[in-house]
Amino acid sequence: MKLRFSALITALIFAFVCLSGCGAKAPVEEVPSAEATAPAASEAPTATEAPAAPAETEEPFVLDLEKYKAAYAKYAPDDVVMTVNGRDVVWADFFSWAFAAASQLESTNGVSDWNDDFSYAVGTLDDPSYNGYVRFYAFSNAHEMEVINAAAEAAGITLSDAEQAQLDDTLKQYTDYFGGEDAFADYLAERFLRTEYFSYQNRSVLLYNNLYAHYFGENGEKLPEADAVAFAENNGYLYAKHILISTMDENNQPLDAAAAAEKKAEAESIYAELKACSAAELPDKFDSLMKLNSEDPGLISNPDGYYFQAGEMVAEFENAARTLEVNGLSEIVETPYGYHILFRPAMSSAHVMGYDYNMQPYTLRTFASVNLFDAMVGEWYETAEVVPTAIYENFAIGDLFS
Repeated sequence: MKLRFSALITALIFAFVCLSGCGAKAPVEEVPSAEATAPAASEAPTATEAPAAPAETEEPFVLDLEKYKAAYAKYAPDDVVMTVNGRDVVWADFFSWAFAAASQLESTNGVSDWNDDFSYAVGTLDDPSYNGYVRFYAFSNAHEMEVINAAAEAAGITLSDAEQAQLDDTLKQYTDYFGGEDAFADYLAERFLRTEYFSYQNRSVLLYNNLYAHYFGENGEKLPEADAVAFAENNGYLYAKHILISTMDENNQPLDAAAAAEKKAEAESIYAELKACSAAELPDKFDSLMKLNSEDPGLISNPDGYYFQAGEMVAEFENAARTLEVNGLSEIVETPYGYHILFRPAMSSAHVMGYDYNMQPYTLRTFASVNLFDAMVGEWYETAEVVPTAIYENFAIGDLFS
């Protein structure tokens, strides 16, 4: 499970993926073969068909960099915008965050007045306008980065030799891709991002991961079993295994009454077998019958059962799970999906909790530790000593464009 350092990830995505809006050259894509692009015979127009009219296309968005350059020039690059725990955030770096937010808003929202209300997207900011969002975005990103670096410094955490080599290699790859250090620096400068600050961003991501490992271990292994389970319980997670005897056909349509009755009889037979077990026999017997009989398509990816919060399962399933004591067995529960028999084992930090965006499984211990670390970082953020200067107090991106 990857750690969430959303502010910095956003910055890196903006710097290296959003190329088209600012006129940079995108990486060359492989050209499909003629066979891959040719229409099938059934799709080819006949001689009697008139050619289709060309589709109307919108003009591509082109960002006006000149107005951003003029806005940037309102202050000196080294002017201090704020300090965070005594660490300076200068105009050059604060503005790079502001540019990332403002240019994205322009390309996606077509902003014409920076004082317009933006609360539908950002909720209850002190200033829920486009101006307010850009200000908040720049503040929170710059703030969070300094908090992470201050925390790493306080804990004596630095990059390992291998991590520094990884960082150096990554920067070299970008430099080579853009055709040299000067060309890469020019590319970053078009995004108002100093090369040094870009390196600082990347270094901060690695420090963030090292801080997590320092407090919780590489995968949360330092978190005690009881604390991982307590996290799940305190956050309203329920846990249950189930045997599903489905009343849906291969097209996900309900079976007819006769077939459904056979399914119910099958569920009743399994339930009777489970009820005949002693308390000591029940856990192993349930697992055996679940593997043999359950028609739940999610069983393969959820071999340890399901961790879920209120509203994530159908009501009948959730209500049944809530009534069970640890090692308790439900009666047969009918839902639109079929007949379920639920069993509630004790929670374990080693259980598979879910899957990350790379479809890699993560355990309850990892899930709990990542969230506890996020809360720890949030506390550092909230308790940091932030001293804004007049530049920050008066900052409004729309005013700088005038």
